[in-house]
This record gives sequence, structure tokens and C-alpha cells, in this order.
Amino acid sequence: METRRKRILVVDDSEEIRSLMAWLLAGEGYVVSEACDGEEALRRIQAEPFDVVVTDFQMPGLNGLEVMAHAREQDDRRPVIIVSGLDTDLSRLAVELGAYAWLTKPLSGPLFLGIVDSAATAGQREASPVGGTA
Repeated sequence: METRRKRILVVDDSEEIRSLMAWLLAGEGYVVSEACDGEEALRRIQAEPFDVVVTDFQMPGLNGLEVMAHAREQDDRRPVIIVSGLDTDLSRLAVELGAYAWLTKPLSGPLFLGIVDSAATAGQREASPVGGTA
């Protein structure tokens, strides 16, 4: 019996960062879709089933917390991972509000993939803020 490949939505206004995250995830066998901002992410979330959403925090228009709120409205068990260049008290708030993890840019590829894999295989579990460095 073949298992379904997990679907990941990557949201970041930086094309370079978004493409890098998508490339890393596709290399691990995930089906990856991309959105360049929060508004596009909401349209994709409503149109397609995603197992995990990975979103930048600071973007024009909707920020990562707003994307997370909408994604979790559709499915409150869907893990949302927030990535940001900011390492602030917002990370604790994001986790309290339901983020699976908060990763700090620059991302460590192995840490990033490990967190996404954990989120994709375990579903929404006990979350914690996580920092990543290159």
C-alpha cells in the first residue's frame, strides 16, 4: 500500500528564501506549493488540502500569525511553522496561539527539515519555540 505524500505550503515574500525552503522540502519527497504573501496563502489554503503550513512572520499585508489563524480555522490540527528573522517574545506568543514551532532565520537545513518532518508525521502536538542558525 502506497502512502500519500505530505503536502506543504511555503509562504514567504522573499522569493529566494521561499524557493530554498521549497527546494529542501521537495528533496525530501514532500509535495510543495508556494505563496508569495498572506493573501495568496489564504486562497491556496481554501482551495487545497495542506498537511503543514510554513510561513514567514513579517510580510506585507497579512503576517504569519494571521496566516496561521486562517489556516487553523480550516483545520485546527494543521501544524503551522513560523519562520522569521526576528528572535523576540513573539515566538512565545506564536506558540501560545498554536504555532507548531518558531524558527529563526537564517535556517539550518537539517533543523528545518526535522521540524517539518515532525509536524507532518505527528500532526499538531505539544509545540515549542525553536531557534535555527546556519
